[in-house]
Amino acid sequence: MRYLWDRISRPGLVCVLLGALLLYLSAADTLTSFRAPKSFEDVIAGDVAVGDRIEGQVPFLFDSFAVEQTWTENRSTGSVTPKKNSRYYYVLPTKEGYVGLAIGSASAAEARKLVDQSYGYLAGGKAPSAEVLIEARAARMSEELAAMFRKELMSSYGLSEREAEALGAPILIEPRSFTAVRIFCAAGVVLAVGGGMLLWRRWRRF
Repeated sequence: MRYLWDRISRPGLVCVLLGALLLYLSAADTLTSFRAPKSFEDVIAGDVAVGDRIEGQVPFLFDSFAVEQTWTENRSTGSVTPKKNSRYYYVLPTKEGYVGLAIGSASAAEARKLVDQSYGYLAGGKAPSAEVLIEARAARMSEELAAMFRKELMSSYGLSEREAEALGAPILIEPRSFTAVRIFCAAGVVLAVGGGMLLWRRWRRF
């Protein structure tokens, strides 16, 4: 066993493992990044499926149904940094029902304006003008988010429990920087291939 371990290049093994991790995290989104993007008009018309790439201006938004908070705990001192809202989840109605839309903290102020303007427009006011531009992918909601999503649909939009359940696994449109995703994927390939070459060279040397 010791002899076998001596034949393995440690740097090569680390590179392969790091490369595999980067590929695992970015491969699916990299494939999505090469798809022709759909617009939010397509989404509202019901033309959206898991794995779609979506880009453009969000035309309107309804209420938020969840907020993601982050904080840091220092275990040695027991101190905790204040909680920060890092992501907001909104309801977006479509021809086929409803989907969820995640908004990052950088766009939170405009998203709140868009919600107010959307309800004002439905009441006979002006068309929404708040700019919420998103590059995103369509994915399945986690079970935790899906439960909050259905609860919001029943409490605020008049859906019965059976109607909410009939929507199936809800779709979540979540922001993605596809440029960064491609960079991570390329780095993963380079690390995996380079590490594999180091492993092979050391193995042959023995």
